[in-house]
Amino acid sequence: MTSEESGAAEASADEVSMLRTEVGKLAQEMLMHRQVLEQCLEVRESVLELLQHRESLVQCLELREGVQAALSSTQIIGEVVDRTSELDLSLAGVSDNTARHGRAIASLTEQQRRTSDTLDAVVRAVKRLDRSRSRQRGVARQAGSSAPSERAASTRSMPFYERQGEGMDEEERHALALAWAGSALADGTRPCGLAAMQLRSTDHAVDLQPRFSPEEFSYSATLDFSMETFSIDAEPEAGCEVGGLPNRPFLAPSVEKGGNPKESNICARDPATGAEQWYRVSVAKLSGAETEIAGMRVRGGELVPGFRPQQRLYQVQLDVSHDFVEVDFVLQDNGQKVLWKATPEVRRQGLNSQSSIVRALVMETGEQQHHQRHEVFPLDVGFSRQLSLHIESADPMKAAQGIYTINVTRGGCSKQRPLYNPQSGSCHIECPQGMYPNQEARRCSYCNRNCAVCGSFSVCDRCFQDTVDTSYVLDQSDGSCTEVRGSFFKKYYWWCLSGSIFGGLIFCLCLVSVCEWLSRTCCASRRKFQLNSDSDID
Repeated sequence: MTSEESGAAEASADEVSMLRTEVGKLAQEMLMHRQVLEQCLEVRESVLELLQHRESLVQCLELREGVQAALSSTQIIGEVVDRTSELDLSLAGVSDNTARHGRAIASLTEQQRRTSDTLDAVVRAVKRLDRSRSRQRGVARQAGSSAPSERAASTRSMPFYERQGEGMDEEERHALALAWAGSALADGTRPCGLAAMQLRSTDHAVDLQPRFSPEEFSYSATLDFSMETFSIDAEPEAGCEVGGLPNRPFLAPSVEKGGNPKESNICARDPATGAEQWYRVSVAKLSGAETEIAGMRVRGGELVPGFRPQQRLYQVQLDVSHDFVEVDFVLQDNGQKVLWKATPEVRRQGLNSQSSIVRALVMETGEQQHHQRHEVFPLDVGFSRQLSLHIESADPMKAAQGIYTINVTRGGCSKQRPLYNPQSGSCHIECPQGMYPNQEARRCSYCNRNCAVCGSFSVCDRCFQDTVDTSYVLDQSDGSCTEVRGSFFKKYYWWCLSGSIFGGLIFCLCLVSVCEWLSRTCCASRRKFQLNSDSDID
């Protein structure tokens, strides 16, 4: 009996585990059915919205062929516009190359003239050197043995052109040095040079013109009015040393004496041969009465006429995609004082959206004497505005003033695309979601807060679409939509309650079914056990 009871208990336990498995499967199926029901409800809402907009969808389908034709035409027009802009850029590049070639030819002509003057000076210096040597040859023979040694010792510390051309002026000695350098190159030997050279006033950099190059030997620089001294920092090439007076402060040229520039010479010397390569720097100083600027440009437009420091009045056609007038300018003297003024915006006639070729100020990298400055002014589509740049001289005792005037006109949209979209920076026929057509400003303006479709800023037709945890409530007083945050259960409370009740009923039915099945199984096993025991007794 005990073994039979234990066997029946194990069978009952197996059946209970099987029932639990079946109940778990039923729970999973119920969860899956619940998700399917929720998707069906969402689909139902979408279908109801489609039914509400059925007439609009039918009209859209009827206009489908026309819209496709319009899109293809738009693409063709866009390709034509792109090709036109490419041609404009190509023409601009050709004009720039022509101007660059003209400047190169002019610089070559100037270099040729300088070379001719240098050769003439070399010829004069050689002739004069020959005459001086012939005159001093007799005197050198009568001198004692101590005099030549003292003279040689004194001339070792002199520069090359001073040892070879005593009695010459500065220009002839410099020409003689250049002639010697040219002869060295002709012999196949390269003289020493400078690897870097920088002009500065205390801790402020001063720009060299042209920019430093080891193969360029003559430079010029202009000091600001407030700079009282200057010095030259030089670094020789490997295996060479610096001669002259590097890293030594010099007084700036005096403005009262006519502004004559000062010259400073630095050389690179070869310690083994004594060969020298000289670099000349001519330094001038501003008078402090300047009211001009060194450069100016307007982003998204072109100055007409082209910028010149003496030109005070300019016209600019700003591209329609720019909401701001951005002006970049460079001062001629860092001590100049700047004041910007702007008139109110004025609507202009004859709107168009053509843009100009943009030209940029070329700013070198590294330390600079004059930095690019930036100023921004707002300008609406189809409006014009006058900007004035007031420059006050660096010397307050002279109190000179100058004014640069810029008349800026921003392009407008065409009649075919009358509305400007600030999001894309171009003109459109209709405004996107969250914006409305502002006919007065001829642009797409933003709707009020959280409003998706509106007729004006204060009139909202529809708020943003509700999400799982966020809903929007329309406020008719100001045309805004109030954002209300909530949970999923708060939003779908009755659906959740209904689903819970339905799930509880299903669970109860399953539980009753399981109990009934257990009772039937247990009773059947007991009857079978009783029949078997009677047969054994017989």
